[in-house]
Amino acid sequence: MTTVAKDAKVVTLINVFTVTPDRPAQRDGRRVANYAQWESEGAFHSMLKNPEAQQHMKACLEIAEAFPVLYDVKSVFEK
Repeated sequence: MTTVAKDAKVVTLINVFTVTPDRPAQRDGRRVANYAQWESEGAFHSMLKNPEAQQHMKACLEIAEAFPVLYDVKSVFEK
């Protein structure tokens, strides 16, 4: 299970996909958010070189624009 914590030794990827208007049936809505954590920025970039990951990303980019950003969590607010 993914945990969001201030002092976690990971980088956090939040990637918002905006589905192209002619492909809404491929997703639940106009925008889809993907959240993932990686051991390091280097590990994330290594994944990008993986042929299976490249195929998956290519398929996603055929129906949506992607806006990926890596973050370091600086604070967490809980109820």
